Amino acid sequence: MNAGSYMHSICWVCTSCGFLLEGGQPHMECPICESYKDAFIDTPSHVEAEIRKQYGDAMNSAEARQTRLRVLAEKGYTRKFRVKGRVTELVNLDSASRKTL
Repeated sequence: MNAGSYMHSICWVCTSCGFLLEGGQPHMECPICESYKDAFIDTPSHVEAEIRKQYGDAMNSAEARQTRLRVLAEKGYTRKFRVKGRVTELVNLDSASRKTL
């Protein structure tokens, strides 16, 4: 896999062990630590780019997973109030009116 191909996929990270899953939705549980899929958050691509510079194709090695968890914690991406998944545009329902004929 080249360095540019992961930029277009969603990168999910298990907040328990740091396992990286690319694209799609997380499975029912993490294949490494068996945490439920609620433990997965989507990680920003610039954070994953930092990890890939250091570890290359060994993105799920033990060292890469620990580094990923450390970087995510330092940048505050693992807080409980963070929205899991992608957020689309918010819609103000008060201003959106539906006219019936």
